[in-house]
Amino acid sequence: MIQIQLFEHKIAFEKASLRVINDSIKSSKQATFLMGLSGGSTPFPIYKALSEAAEIDFSSLIFAITDERFVPEDHPDSNLRAIREALLEPLERRTGIAPRVISFNTNLDRITAAQEYEKDLTTAIQEREYTFDLLILGIGPDGHIASLFPHSPALKERAKLTAISEAPPAFVVRERLTITLPEIEKSKEILVLLSGETKRSIVEKLQEAPDMDIDTFPAIILKKHPRVSVHFLAENQK
Repeated sequence: MIQIQLFEHKIAFEKASLRVINDSIKSSKQATFLMGLSGGSTPFPIYKALSEAAEIDFSSLIFAITDERFVPEDHPDSNLRAIREALLEPLERRTGIAPRVISFNTNLDRITAAQEYEKDLTTAIQEREYTFDLLILGIGPDGHIASLFPHSPALKERAKLTAISEAPPAFVVRERLTITLPEIEKSKEILVLLSGETKRSIVEKLQEAPDMDIDTFPAIILKKHPRVSVHFLAENQK
């Protein structure tokens, strides 16, 4: 079931999103809490606020990067680099404890990087009902989630936790690594963060497009999930 909330002000958008994260962590009865983090510009103010949230006990958290551009870790387009700067490094400075992170090692070839990530994720989720306790996603204008793009062969991967994917030619970095659709489906709760008027059509499709298929619009899979919150910041306002 998708619950969609519209926000006209950035502060309200960030506070509501942080509240979902906080409530999800507090309600968990697992020994560890596995949170999937996506890239893109919209979640980074939320990640920054999360790093400053003194009310959250981070000792049980494991962060997992949902997908990665196949670039060096210090490259401006690296999701890991951006998430480090917004969340992981500030959190370590504040708490003195290095966060536990599962990420794609782009120093390896893509096949090996996907295999190593899958090993780490498998270890983290053993004997758990869900893959992610909370999965934070964005949705691209073409309907892609993580790095699962329309008409991509990676959409058909059901046996593995990870896949190698290719972005369409319009994207600067085409070579990608990503979690697969089953791991999105097996998340306990999903928080989707969208901003800007260009994403309004995405919200409308999630509300009104039951006949779209996953191959054409991968994000439509979210309509079948029992716990999805979509937070849409209509304008990038203060």
